[in-house]
Amino acid sequence: MGGNRQPRRKHPAVSARVCLDGRYVADGYPGIARYTFNLALALAELPQSLQLQFLYDPSRWSARYDLEELADAGVRTLPTNCPTRTVLEQREMPHLARRHGWNLLHVPFLMAPLRLKCALAVTVYDLVALDRAFGLGGLRRQAYRLLLNAVLRRADSLLTLSASTARELLRYRPGVRDRLRVTSAAVDPRFLAEHGVEGNRGLDLPERYVLTLGNVRRHKNIGSVLGAWATLDTRTRRGHSLVIVGAIRREEQAIAERAGVVLLGVLSEAELRAAYSGAALFIMPSLQEGFGFPALEAMASGTAVLRSSIAVFDEVLGEVSEVFDPRSSDALASALASLLAADGRRAALARRGRERAAKGSWAEVARRSLEAYEDALRSRPAGSES
Repeated sequence: MGGNRQPRRKHPAVSARVCLDGRYVADGYPGIARYTFNLALALAELPQSLQLQFLYDPSRWSARYDLEELADAGVRTLPTNCPTRTVLEQREMPHLARRHGWNLLHVPFLMAPLRLKCALAVTVYDLVALDRAFGLGGLRRQAYRLLLNAVLRRADSLLTLSASTARELLRYRPGVRDRLRVTSAAVDPRFLAEHGVEGNRGLDLPERYVLTLGNVRRHKNIGSVLGAWATLDTRTRRGHSLVIVGAIRREEQAIAERAGVVLLGVLSEAELRAAYSGAALFIMPSLQEGFGFPALEAMASGTAVLRSSIAVFDEVLGEVSEVFDPRSSDALASALASLLAADGRRAALARRGRERAAKGSWAEVARRSLEAYEDALRSRPAGSES
């Protein structure tokens, strides 16, 4: 995978030495990993050169991503065993910053080190953990809120992937407005590439199926998909099976098995692309999200998307997807029945969805991120105390 490798120079060096915290490129953070890895590649391609470093944990690195690709793009990769979201991180990250001479650290997660002397940029992916219905409970939520508030005070720049998350953050802390930028995100370009059926090998996929991605977090709303599917009779399903990729809650797993749902567990990257592209329909039922990478990946793979009517999906996915009320299994069942009976409608959604997914630009995301870095560096001169 590579280590502390010195890359070739693509552009003249500039004074700003920026580190992107890639310790979250791990299987436990699928969306954040997608964002962080692709942002690093796009930053390396900017004509405005910066000395980009990428911190990663070899013991947790996701096999979905090729670390050598970063080094080949001109990114200096820095291995570390410093764990995320711990007291040790608060002590060790300032040492790493001094050792490697960072002018700015960009952390793609709300839990960031607070005692840095360099500038700090933080991506606020979502605020789900503050929601009593879906997030942490009791004392854990209180502790999270305290640390979140400290990070929001300390961060020199705050980035979000959607205007919806930015509005939510401003409702929570209006005072961060001057430090906040919406950078957006884009689909991983690998999902836009044409690929054959090689990813299907070894996958036990039905001939015709509806796909969704499993997740144990309650706001992902997998239970509503199971409930809706259970109400559809054999005729309404029109020969389709329901396939769930990834982990689901134990109680949901029992329901799924009784209903004959195909549970595939965790797939490789090639298998996931094959699962997307072979589906008749992809369901994104979330009650809250920060962006919605899976739905965009399904669109890029040429699959029609049926998604919940939440603001962030209106923004990211627009009118090229079918919409349902995520708090009503009946509404989802009705939308499912309608789309499964309308081959032409699904084909049109698939075509328009792929076109929309292709319009996203990681180069633009990188440019906006660089502007956020420049804001942060201006507000905190190099070497100043936190």
